[in-house]
Amino acid sequence: MKTSQFLWKLIMFRPGLYTLDALLVISSWLIFIIPGYVAREFFDALQVGEDNWWIWAVIALLVVGQFSRVILILFNIIIDVTFRNMTTALLRKNMIKKVVGHPASSKLPKSSSESISRFREDVDETADFLSWTSLLDVVGAAVFALVALVIMVRIDVLITLVVFLPMVAVVAVAHIVRNRVEKNRIEARETTGNLTELIGELFGSVQAIKVMSAEENVSKKFREVNQLRGKAAIKERLFTNILNATFTNIAEIGTGIILLLAASAMRDGSFTVGDFALFTYYLTWVTQLTGRFGMLTARYKQTQVSHKRMREILPTEMEAELAEHSDIYMKGDYPEIKEVRKKQEDFLNLFEIKGLRASYNGTDKGIEDIDLSIEKGTLTVVTGEIGSGKSTLLSAILGLVPIQSGEIFWNQSKVEDVEAFFEPPRASYVSQVPQLFSDSFYDNIATGEKSKENIYEAIRLAQLEQDLEQLEDGLDTVIGTRGRTLSGGQMQRTALARALAKDPELLVLDDISSALDSRTEEKLFNELLEKNKFTCVVSSYRPFVLQKADQIVVMKDGRIEAVGKIDQLLEISPTMRKLWEKEVEQVG
Repeated sequence: MKTSQFLWKLIMFRPGLYTLDALLVISSWLIFIIPGYVAREFFDALQVGEDNWWIWAVIALLVVGQFSRVILILFNIIIDVTFRNMTTALLRKNMIKKVVGHPASSKLPKSSSESISRFREDVDETADFLSWTSLLDVVGAAVFALVALVIMVRIDVLITLVVFLPMVAVVAVAHIVRNRVEKNRIEARETTGNLTELIGELFGSVQAIKVMSAEENVSKKFREVNQLRGKAAIKERLFTNILNATFTNIAEIGTGIILLLAASAMRDGSFTVGDFALFTYYLTWVTQLTGRFGMLTARYKQTQVSHKRMREILPTEMEAELAEHSDIYMKGDYPEIKEVRKKQEDFLNLFEIKGLRASYNGTDKGIEDIDLSIEKGTLTVVTGEIGSGKSTLLSAILGLVPIQSGEIFWNQSKVEDVEAFFEPPRASYVSQVPQLFSDSFYDNIATGEKSKENIYEAIRLAQLEQDLEQLEDGLDTVIGTRGRTLSGGQMQRTALARALAKDPELLVLDDISSALDSRTEEKLFNELLEKNKFTCVVSSYRPFVLQKADQIVVMKDGRIEAVGKIDQLLEISPTMRKLWEKEVEQVG
């Protein structure tokens, strides 16, 4: 989608509000017509010697006009800020929605810290372009210029035509420098993003920096990155100011030429003192349109850069949905989140994968030719050496990695949209590195789940009851940023409890017992597999889990090397023997 189409779609998000905003801006500009016209009548009246009651009429009219403009501007600010906030809310909502809702196709272009600048500066830049101070200001100035030019043409055609000469010069200058404007904006945004990224990394690595006594080196790095950002920001601001000065000077030169022509016309009597006053007043504003137009052209190039950077956050096929219209809830309470409960077709009896091929975007790292059948209530363990494709397989069957080919079946029905289908309560997933929030234990586990029965049962199954008893505030204990107050095993089990609270049919676990002692691990899996309630697909090397498995999938170089139970695989799979001997040796 072109930037112009994108901006139009944003305007149509609240067309009535934006139209009202535009009308208020235009009205506040049109009020400038009154003083010029009144000045003309006033000076012409003086020239012919009429009574000076005109002075008081002019003063009264000017006061009324200025007061009216102040009122219009106050309403304009309210409407403009409201539309601007709605626009930024819509853009940010859509960006977050697409990133979170489509993890297989989405990948942040750089770090999360750098991406924040796209959510902040680039969104604001787009809203600013549409606002009163940019696009609408030029529209208002253009309408004023049109009305003023009609009045001026009726007075003197030749002098009025000269008004357009500065506009031609501005258009030419804007065309010449458009690439430089875009280049400066990209450089400024990238260097700001690099600085934001570095700050995020520093905050997350304070302890490591302290331990390694790397404060001086880190400070030096920070200064270097900040200096690059500063230079790029100064370059962009300086170039913008030079453009502004150029456009202003072009307009002033045009004004001077027009005034010389007006003086010549006054000598032959075709131009009155009142006409001169009107032209002088109107030209002060009309010639400013050239400067405003030039700066709007530059800002449009900057907005194009922001539009491109925001699109890079989204999957290619969803770029057009950046300005998709939806509710943003600016007033009142947020809508209540509806709980999703299982329907009859959500219950799992058989899960099948046929000819699956998947890989991460931009890489050839992935899996291929995966065929697998998993029955209800069983434990399937995926194992293999590092880089064999274990985690990729687990992620792919949930739609977290783009699928190039193959089919996935749920109860012999083909799953068409894997990303949308494998969500609670059908499936829950716990990644190898759990992501927790700086919130209480309870809120980290509940995450919107309202059934306390499910939450407490999840805590029991995840073997967290004894851990919570040792904490002063129990479930209300705040676990800190990313769960930093917890041990590795507690983090894994908290993430597991969160997944279990949704009462999933299919439970996918990526090596979640790596930080657990053997006793806790044994109790956890015995509880999970009790009564065959959950169908589990687990990535693991651990001997107990391998022995407990109904089937083991041995991965090698992104393919399945062998499938079977542990005793059978130790006979036929070299990879399984190597892994088993290594794990048994470590346990021993």
